[in-house]
Amino acid sequence: MVNAESASNYITDDFSSDMVETNYTVVSQSLSSPYYEGEPVIIRPTEQFLAVDGTQIEQEVDGYVGAGGSSAAVRFDIHDCGVVTVEAPETARYYVSMDYLDAGNSVLPLELSLKVNGEYQFYELRDLEFEAVWRDPEEKSFDRYGNQIVPMPDKVAKWQTKYVMDASHRHSRPLAIELQKGANELEIGMIEGTMLLGEITLTREPAIAEYTGSGKAEGQEMIVIEAEEMAERNASSIRAACEYDIDLTPYEVDTKTLNTIDNASFAEAGQKISYEFEVEKAGTYYLAMNFKQSEKADFPVFVNVEVDGEIPNSAFYNYGLGYAKGYQTKTFEDGEGNKLSLDLEPGSHTISFTISADPIRHVLEGVDRIMGGSIT
Repeated sequence: MVNAESASNYITDDFSSDMVETNYTVVSQSLSSPYYEGEPVIIRPTEQFLAVDGTQIEQEVDGYVGAGGSSAAVRFDIHDCGVVTVEAPETARYYVSMDYLDAGNSVLPLELSLKVNGEYQFYELRDLEFEAVWRDPEEKSFDRYGNQIVPMPDKVAKWQTKYVMDASHRHSRPLAIELQKGANELEIGMIEGTMLLGEITLTREPAIAEYTGSGKAEGQEMIVIEAEEMAERNASSIRAACEYDIDLTPYEVDTKTLNTIDNASFAEAGQKISYEFEVEKAGTYYLAMNFKQSEKADFPVFVNVEVDGEIPNSAFYNYGLGYAKGYQTKTFEDGEGNKLSLDLEPGSHTISFTISADPIRHVLEGVDRIMGGSIT
């Protein structure tokens, strides 16, 4: 075993042979074990935990109750390291999710490494990211001239659940880890930040429903969400901006008013913005967006759309937003030009947009192979 400080000294050359030859795409193709199809397996780290370097167990954590009923957590500070023993019901590939809380003050996401039975099963496990939640203050901010200014966001102490994901966000789906039947050791090393770790769950692949067509939206109800009024985002750098464009609301001639998302701040795969909205009348609704995508000429930007924390169906997965030099309002459509719809019940809902690089992952990995000398 190694401590987290030495674990953080992983190879940083993006085009290293290690990254090319042992990345998730390559390794997953070489595995023969089946994907797990059973019931979720919940692990309480505080009951099956061995501290290697640092770490503290907190038996009663305010505001946390895991799916298995635990309210205890393990505290990891930077360079801490520990091992959790998990019992796998069969030899298979599992999807691993963790309950966590970012308990530090850094603007950077949590970073940790994960060894499986003493080894990095694939390259991506050397550096995993677990993002915090950021919100703007409720009160808007103005300068002395009456111009609205971007406020300093607040970091929210909020428990979250996240699957083991690729920190480069080339894969927009969770990464499967192969475990042998019986006892397995997950060695967690803290590279950046302070984390409270709650329950760990082994599951089957989280499914996305297949798209089978859309219903027709009836009636005149319309729900308008202002892009600059984000409920949450997963990076402090994502911010609103002002553009003097009559196709945007709100629009003021003589003062600056935040009315869009700064495209330079929302441009990286894995970045996520979320909105809250109210539905008064149950029904089928179309989804439309007023957007400009002028950075990638003749090439789409891909987003994953989640409603109430889930992607509604495969049509909302890696949805392409085409090149648009100016702002345009576009209704989401399927591959045959049919409008995509959502069935919504009355009450509060959330909608989120996450930038995805998954559709071009094979191109990026091909470039890695060329730059790493694997292709001549």
